[in-house]
Amino acid sequence: METYLSETIGKPVVLISGEVAGYVIGARLSKKLDAVRALVCADEDEEEFILPAASIRASGDGGVMIRGLGGKPPKETVPAPVGMRVLSEQGDLLGIVQDFVCEGKIVRSVLLSSGETCPPEKIHGVGECLILGDAPKKTAAKKLSAPLSETPETVGKSEETCEKEVAASAQAGSNLLTGKRVPRDISDVRGNVIIRKGSVITPEVLKSAIFHNKLFELTVTVLNAD
Repeated sequence: METYLSETIGKPVVLISGEVAGYVIGARLSKKLDAVRALVCADEDEEEFILPAASIRASGDGGVMIRGLGGKPPKETVPAPVGMRVLSEQGDLLGIVQDFVCEGKIVRSVLLSSGETCPPEKIHGVGECLILGDAPKKTAAKKLSAPLSETPETVGKSEETCEKEVAASAQAGSNLLTGKRVPRDISDVRGNVIIRKGSVITPEVLKSAIFHNKLFELTVTVLNAD
C-alpha cells in the first residue's frame, strides 16, 4: 500500500514492550532517493537519535513499532530534501519537493508542489537543488493529511502573492504557537539552524519557519513539548 512519507512525522516511536522511545521528526533517504534508510527521532528530552529502517517492525496510525534501539545508523544517506527546488536539465523550475510516495521502505515517486510526481530514477542530481531528466508526470491531486512541507504553490505566482500567503499562514498559526518557547533547534534542509532552542515564538519566527518549509516541524515540536 502506498503512503506519504509525511504521514510518519509526529508519530510516536514505540517499543514492543509498550514503552514510547520518542517521536519521528524527519527521515533520511538513500542518495538516489529511492529508499527510506532511517527515521530521525527525538526523545522526551528533545535529544535526537537515528532509527535505522531495519529496526522498524511496522508503522500504523497509532505509531511506529520498533524492534529496539541502538541499531547501527546507515551510511551514505541524505536528509529527505523537502522544500528543495526541482529544476529541469534546461534550468526550468518545475516545482518544490513536497513529499515522497512510499510503498513500505521503497520510495516510488517524489511529489512536487505542482501536484506532479516523478520516479526517483529520473532524478539525475541531488545537491543544492534536484535535477530532473524528464518532465514529471501529472497525477490526480491527493490530499495530504500531514505534509512534510508547508510550502505554498509558488510556480506562476507573483512575489506579492506569495508574501500575502506567508503572512496569512503566520496569522493562522499565531494563536496556536505565539508566545511558546521552542524546545530544540530547528534547522533548514542544509542543516543550518534557523530557530534557536529557547526562542519565544513571534510572528517573525513563524514567517521564518514558513519561508524555510519548517512550520509543520515547528508545530509538532512545540505541541509535543507541552
